Amino acid sequence: MKKIILELSPVSGYIERTRENVRQSDVTLAIAKDFSTAGERLTYRCARNCHKPIVRVLHRATDFDGQVSQLVYTLNRAYEKKRAPIVLNGAGNGVYTLGESQDKADVFALRFLKAAMEHPCKRFELAEVRSGGQTGYDVAIIKAAMALGIPARIHCARAKGGLFMVRDSDGADTGLTYRDYMSFMGLEKI
Repeated sequence: MKKIILELSPVSGYIERTRENVRQSDVTLAIAKDFSTAGERLTYRCARNCHKPIVRVLHRATDFDGQVSQLVYTLNRAYEKKRAPIVLNGAGNGVYTLGESQDKADVFALRFLKAAMEHPCKRFELAEVRSGGQTGYDVAIIKAAMALGIPARIHCARAKGGLFMVRDSDGADTGLTYRDYMSFMGLEKI
């Protein structure tokens, strides 16, 4: 497994952190059960405003192969345009919206990203997978990248006191130290 970079946004809150992650990536992958949440609408607007492609995948998609192919097609186009390895931004619903365990999001994200990396039409190279580091699909996509040997970066929202801001399963925001964040997200052993 590759190491992970964990960094804080220079400003507090989720909005600017989301913008920064979209701006610093070539393509955004959003996996969600509900694309109408404020976070999913913001991610979509940021991608459109920055003229960056976004692939939206329905959590537990019935057309799994078709959605993997859509991601591969989008990543191939971005790679051909850039002519260099690309950065994938991972986003999506948190566990408080999914209503399921982090483990289920982790399994789906790994299965999905692995299928994209092994797709017969794959021509792209990934320089890095990044995310905003929240529960649910943000961190699930990071874990999947790490399991597949892809460099990973979490660019997390800043809480008061320079802490890492996380929304828990009850929907409450809390600030965590580096060590507590890594433990809370299940990344301490990676």
